Amino acid sequence: MTTDTAIVRGFQKLSPDDLFSLEQYSKQRPQFRPRVLAHKKRRTLQVGPNATILFEDRLTVQYQVQEMLRIERIFESAGIADELGAYNPLIPDGSNWKGTLLIEYPDPEERKAALAGLKGVEDRCWVQVAGTRASMRLPMRTSSARTKRRRRRCISCVSSCRPRWWRRRSWRSG
Repeated sequence: MTTDTAIVRGFQKLSPDDLFSLEQYSKQRPQFRPRVLAHKKRRTLQVGPNATILFEDRLTVQYQVQEMLRIERIFESAGIADELGAYNPLIPDGSNWKGTLLIEYPDPEERKAALAGLKGVEDRCWVQVAGTRASMRLPMRTSSARTKRRRRRCISCVSSCRPRWWRRRSWRSG
């Protein structure tokens, strides 16, 4: 696979053929999980004492889907399609960033109070490149899907289309 092919493949949405079966995943997980966790660590940005943004890509989304299939014991085509439908929107298309905003409070009561106070947070997230005065709002959306056990699961993600000048600057800085 050439570098260009690998880059294009990195932006492709996942299909059922890209996933391990439950049996295959149980065998592959001891090697796959540490590799993905190391990869995720490089894609994580702490934005406050209780907030982190994980910038998603195809590998991080595959891991999330595989874990949900494993935990929920999903092996039927319809259930796999539901998971892919919930998580594929988190894979960037090459002209944008996609991330999951993780709000973490270990204490349940503190978490409940903090989450109630976060109404409108989607209008208060922005990013600015060092050395520039320009900033961009990071629009958020929430995806939801019903799990096998009929619970509703929500995925909050930030997404930003980067202007052409910003993309050039970002790539040059490595």
